[in-house]
Formats: sequence, structure tokens, C-alpha cells
Amino acid sequence: MRTNSNKTVIISLLLRLICMTFVCFLTSTFVFSSFSSQPIRAFLHIACIIVTIGLIYPPLHHLGGVDRNLADAGQIKSNMLKGLYLGLAANSPFILTGVLLILSKLGLFTTEFYGIYKLINAIYYAFNSSILPTDDTILTVGWLPVLASVGMLFLVPIITMFAYIIGYYRFLYKEAVFYKKKA
Repeated sequence: MRTNSNKTVIISLLLRLICMTFVCFLTSTFVFSSFSSQPIRAFLHIACIIVTIGLIYPPLHHLGGVDRNLADAGQIKSNMLKGLYLGLAANSPFILTGVLLILSKLGLFTTEFYGIYKLINAIYYAFNSSILPTDDTILTVGWLPVLASVGMLFLVPIITMFAYIIGYYRFLYKEAVFYKKKA
């Protein structure tokens, strides 16, 4: 296994996620200061997710293609879950905040972490602002919104897994979407 390239991919994904956190936070703050309706929040959440997918998809798709070539040459063993592992490793700081949120809900960690959680996971800021009320403390919020918010944190590893698998099987969406005339 090429650990050096895996570390590079993990660091690259983590930096991309951190950049997206800042961009989504600034965008959400700007939009929420002008508009705060539910349709605007839903649109903003979808836009942040689409841009995040656009940032994390290409390197994993490329890595899947490279690993397919190496597996065909017999240099490495194929592992379809490699994209999931890389996504979990890159997203681990954000997933850790989800664990801390659950511990806060149980009363085992500080209840002031509620606001910090929303800021750290700004990619999902619009979603979290919709389902997690700002006036309440974490102890008064129901379990379903907390678990839904923490569940959203696993969206990035799922995307990285599918991007790797799609790259591994050399599927190019451009070829599927655009019609080509047969010669």
C-alpha cells in the first residue's frame, strides 16, 4: 500500500474540507443576514453540498483510476473501500465534533459545545440551522435532530467511497451524459 500517497490524499481532502467550511460559513452568514426563510436555507445547503462534492470528487476519482492501473499490473491489491477509508480519515476531525455533540447531549461534555459544533461543521450550517434551534441548549434539543446532524457528517466519506469506485471502474459521467455520434 502506498502510504505516502494516501497521506497526501487525506491532507488534500482535509484542506479542501476546511476551505469549504470557511466558504460555506461566510456564504451562510451573508445570506442569513438578508434572508432567513426555509427555502433559502434548503437551497444554500444543497449549493454547499454540490460545491463540496465538486471539490472532493476529482482527486478520489483519479486515485481510483490510478489504483485500477496498478491493480491490473499486479502491483497492489484492489480494495473497493479505500475511498471510504480515506474519506473517514480526512473527515475525522468533523466526525469527532459529532461524537462530542452526542456526549454533550448525554451531559458528559460541556453544553456550550452546541454553538461551536455549528461553526466547525459550517458545510452543513444551513441544515443545522434549520433542524437545531439556536435558542435552546443541547440538552433541550431532541435526539432526532442531533442524530440527523451527526449523520450528515458521514456524507463526505460516502461521496469519497463512490468517487473512488467510479474512478476504479473508469466510468466517466461526461460520456454518459453527452451524446456522441457513432462513426
